[in-house]
Amino acid sequence: EMWLDTSGKRLMQWPIEEINNLRTRHVSLDNRQLNGGSNFEIFGITAAQADVEVTFDLPVLDDNLQIPNSEHLDDAVLFNRDNTDECVYGSFGLLALATDDLSEQTAICYSSRKWIFGYNGQR
Repeated sequence: EMWLDTSGKRLMQWPIEEINNLRTRHVSLDNRQLNGGSNFEIFGITAAQADVEVTFDLPVLDDNLQIPNSEHLDDAVLFNRDNTDECVYGSFGLLALATDDLSEQTAICYSSRKWIFGYNGQR
């Protein structure tokens, strides 16, 4: 099945029904809050063939009292552009096909960036 989204700008698709028959295990985790820099392993799936749907709730970035004079801080400090541990809103996402010690992994990362008119999620 294929269609245009409501804006008419993105082509959306959903697999054919036969593909759905291959989906045998369903794992659902709701309302998980993670601390910065933490990892949360999902058990019960094989990452080689996983369909993943994730929703991230981001903190309000404008007028955040935890960041004094935030308009004077560089985005690298706010958003972990250099992948250092000292940041306020670092990149976030998923690690797929990761070894136990995380020496090998496929990172699917998202981050927020400050634009002239506010903040925008980027991937």
